[in-house]
Amino acid sequence: MVTMAGFYGLDESDLDKVFRLPTTTFIGGSESALPLREIISRLEMAYCQSIGVEFMFINDMEQCQWIRQRFERPGVMQFEEFLQRKWSSEKRFGLEGCESLIPALKTIIDKSSMNGVESIIMGMPHRGRLNVLANVIRKELDQIFCQFDSKLEAADEIGFTTDPRVARSSSYPTDVAKVVNAPIFHVNADDPEAVMYVCYRRNGHNEMDEPMFTQPLMYKQIKKQKGVLQKYSEKLLAEGAVTRQDYEEEIAKYDKICEEAHARSKDEKILHIKHWLDSPWPGEYMAFGSLLKEGTHIRLSGQDVERGTFSHRHHVLHDQNVDKRICIPMNHISPNQAPYTVCNSSLSEYGVLDFHNTAQCIIDQFICPGQAKWVRQNGIVLLLPHGMEGMGPEHSSARPERFLQMCNEDPDAYPKFSAEEFAVRQLYDCNWIIVNCSTPANYFHVLRRQILQPFRKPLIVFTPKSLLRHPEAKSSFDDMLPGTHFQRLIPDSGPVCEKPEGVKRIVFCTGKVYYELTRERNNRGMDDTVAIARIEQLSPFPFDQVKVETHRYPNADLVWCQEEHKNQGYYDYVKPRLRTTVDCTRSVWYAGRGPAAAPATGNKAAHLVELQHFLDTAFNLDAFTFIP
Repeated sequence: MVTMAGFYGLDESDLDKVFRLPTTTFIGGSESALPLREIISRLEMAYCQSIGVEFMFINDMEQCQWIRQRFERPGVMQFEEFLQRKWSSEKRFGLEGCESLIPALKTIIDKSSMNGVESIIMGMPHRGRLNVLANVIRKELDQIFCQFDSKLEAADEIGFTTDPRVARSSSYPTDVAKVVNAPIFHVNADDPEAVMYVCYRRNGHNEMDEPMFTQPLMYKQIKKQKGVLQKYSEKLLAEGAVTRQDYEEEIAKYDKICEEAHARSKDEKILHIKHWLDSPWPGEYMAFGSLLKEGTHIRLSGQDVERGTFSHRHHVLHDQNVDKRICIPMNHISPNQAPYTVCNSSLSEYGVLDFHNTAQCIIDQFICPGQAKWVRQNGIVLLLPHGMEGMGPEHSSARPERFLQMCNEDPDAYPKFSAEEFAVRQLYDCNWIIVNCSTPANYFHVLRRQILQPFRKPLIVFTPKSLLRHPEAKSSFDDMLPGTHFQRLIPDSGPVCEKPEGVKRIVFCTGKVYYELTRERNNRGMDDTVAIARIEQLSPFPFDQVKVETHRYPNADLVWCQEEHKNQGYYDYVKPRLRTTVDCTRSVWYAGRGPAAAPATGNKAAHLVELQHFLDTAFNLDAFTFIP
């Protein structure tokens, strides 16, 4: 019952009083007056059930009345469960909590077709795409199961890893519709007989995510929720619309369809990416902790930075029983330490520079030319996840080619600095520093160097994704002790060092691809014929250290290998600098993906085929023999 005591000057004694209805309402039907009790009851039936509507902001009275008249006038879960059983360790961005999207889309398409619509173009994000492909588009299930695209959301979802207070600037994401005076319908997704808009995520951002890290109380409530299939079946059983036998037969029938399709799909190889729970990547902890202890205040902001996008940071711990009770362990390292401020920013790529494609105007106007244009030194650090993992074009590239293109270094001139001052003079003269660290120790050192050097330059860090849990991407704590430092280039320290004159090829690379190269070299038994050098600092380019490596292997051809496409990544930046280093006396060959418009494929099988192709090129000593 709606409580109105005091606000309208009414109380419980007025509930049976009859009131004349205004002409703007339709709850009376043919009646012009109703008791207050009945008025409230009818309004609750209209606006307090499975469907809620926002329309009073519309500045067209005729439209408002049309909506009011229709409201006030009296009168697929099983597919997701199958995927969870078969691919429990795979990211599939399922619809659990939003399953009613499937009958909603199907109804919209069927009704549209009945009313003369001939074609429908569907554009949708990754969440729920597999289910839509299977149950709306009717793509063959065995094709879905064998291709299983890992990056294959409905409006107004609740339940997320980010605190709702910083999730967006309005109550609902649908508020953007108010700009065009469109009515907004909020419908409970647990009621499949209504059009679905409001729903929740039963899982976190993906099936490998643990939302209890940051939203413990909300997800305790979500875990108590029955699934929509269970709720709706119980309703139909209670109404007598179906029998228990009918229900169980339908469940078994659909499960059999999925099982048979899964068996057929085994004719194709199903590929998986393994995930590790323990991270050998402690560089950030060590860098932040040591700087805080030395008195440097650190502020970290961005989307989901408190726990880390890949659940790798956990700098803010949440009490699992008391809402908003948190602990920041990094603020309890030492009695006299500096404060550590870590905060999830609003979900706005513009505001916090999370994605380069939307933050580019800020980067171009203020960060890249800050000292030259605005006469201001700027020590901001951008941590940008980057790496080709087969996760699709939106989740792979931090666009290193764009940052490298804006470096103020001359690729055709070898810097004329003494050996002692080479590295520091380069840093002082550059407009920004760009690194791609392949070890936790190097990441540790570059963060500390950013603060301890006597001047300020922006630092762009292409941060790892799979390397966060890669068993080979680890460092000894000895590599972070006093006397150690950031390595601009990490040379090969393996068997190639014993007889460098016998080395046939030196492969230069940066970032994650190093580990794929070393694995492939080992599999081919070429540890003594192919050297692999990692360029950790791309800008300023380590001309001096690259020169040492090229002189060390006088009989080796030079190859640049990258996992990015040829027109992206680092190749166009690195090639002229390598040529300058060797006085243009040796060719620089390319091993990597071919040119492409998009940064990456979302099909893991295609991703691995591309990977193997450029690895074959990198280790085929005859690959460039007949190229003029």
